[in-house]
Amino acid sequence: MVALLNTLVLLPSILMGIPFNPAKEKHAQKSELMDKLLIKISVFSLHHVKVIVSLAFVIFLIFFYFATKLEFKHDPLSWHPDDSFVKTSTKMVDEGLRGSVTIEVIIDTHKENGLYDSTLFKEN
Repeated sequence: MVALLNTLVLLPSILMGIPFNPAKEKHAQKSELMDKLLIKISVFSLHHVKVIVSLAFVIFLIFFYFATKLEFKHDPLSWHPDDSFVKTSTKMVDEGLRGSVTIEVIIDTHKENGLYDSTLFKEN
């Protein structure tokens, strides 16, 4: 929020206080080509609003479709080939110790510090 305030309020006033020299004639002549291009782009965008908005909406729909197809998973062992040292070592440890991957479980007791109550474990 502070960055937005700085951008909208302070930055314009700071820029107004900085003295700028007018463009040199040589630079002004070189920028005519860019000025013409920017004017053509602005005229195009003003006259083809429906096409631009429709195209943006179609692009949004395509991105939304593919975003719903994303699968989030984290299995680093599947990234390695079957004969890699990491995968074979992990399989050997899994077989010897009957598991080597940790798991985290979240239990919601609907009470603050509910797991410190020993009656929760005695009920089942």
